[in-house]
Amino acid sequence: MPDVGRFFNVDPLSEKYAYQSHYNFSENKVTSHRELEGLEAVPADNFNKNQSTLVVLGLGRADGRNGDGVGSGTNTLYSNLPKNLQTDGALSSLQNNLGSNIAVAAYTGTDSGLASTHMVETNSNYRSVNPDGNVVMIGHSLGGRDVLNAANSTSETINLVLTMDPMTVNAGGGSIGFGDYSSATTKLNINTQNIISLSSTDSYANGGGSRSNNSQQSVKSTMTGTSHVNIDDSVTPYLKPLIQRTDQGVNPVKWFQNVNWNNFEVQPNVRTGDQQKKGTGSGS
Repeated sequence: MPDVGRFFNVDPLSEKYAYQSHYNFSENKVTSHRELEGLEAVPADNFNKNQSTLVVLGLGRADGRNGDGVGSGTNTLYSNLPKNLQTDGALSSLQNNLGSNIAVAAYTGTDSGLASTHMVETNSNYRSVNPDGNVVMIGHSLGGRDVLNAANSTSETINLVLTMDPMTVNAGGGSIGFGDYSSATTKLNINTQNIISLSSTDSYANGGGSRSNNSQQSVKSTMTGTSHVNIDDSVTPYLKPLIQRTDQGVNPVKWFQNVNWNNFEVQPNVRTGDQQKKGTGSGS
């Protein structure tokens, strides 16, 4: 017979969240009635005061034309997707590659827009720890649409929103064809300070964010020779120095405008593992 007061099943997160008992596990977000593991916003105590910048990434549709890989579930963090869908070889490579002072949260693009809600909560949690820190949001394809929506769904300061071919799925999710998506365009609120909107050569023109106030700095550019499936692969090598300079106080729009793009090379659409090319329309 077990000792009195001994628990057979103890939540492994109970010590981290000591204010929760083993019985009221859903209290952490009463409107969702889910255990903590089901909540995809990065909690405040995952951040520390030495992290001067938060980078929020919105990746392309994880299962390509077949769906976003999330469906009716809530696992929008890229690391919580099934392993066979963690095949992004571009933006996801920025994780653990920017230095200990830069936190990274990577989300998969969602048909429902759920990832944008989790992005907003993550931003807020980071700001509660580092109110003067930088927030950089970068998104491609469906993840770009989520980034735009997240930036406009908060009053928190966003230092940079950079999108590459942000797309909206018109078919309402599930399997899609070439006519089931369109370019996402959003006028960003004043809380977004800097805007970089990049388009591939074969995409709908003028997608991405635009200014709502003259105090915002912005630039729109077509990345010559790129397609929707490889614009993220081609631009990613420039994102690490862009993020690091932003963290150091350099204006990201001015940095982008001063880059020598004569050496820009179109990169192939890289997928990790043995997965085929995937994404919104023809690839991600």
